[in-house]
Amino acid sequence: MAGLFKVASKVAKKTAEMAHELAQKRAALPVSQRGLGLPAGNTAEQRAAAMGFDTTAYHATDADILAFDNAKLGTNTAFLT
Repeated sequence: MAGLFKVASKVAKKTAEMAHELAQKRAALPVSQRGLGLPAGNTAEQRAAAMGFDTTAYHATDADILAFDNAKLGTNTAFLT
């Protein structure tokens, strides 16, 4: 059973790596070609910022959060640095 878990982990890692590479390639396309106009080798953070997700707050629930209201940030808020 441990061998099966190792194989599944490798497949999942490879799938995530492939998704990351595809996201980088598409984001590096010019805006005229429906890309984000970012440099090659862009990061997930750069892609998120280019799409308007530029808040430094993080909400860790399974709720469907559509936007952050910085005026409502409280003492239980975690800020990413």
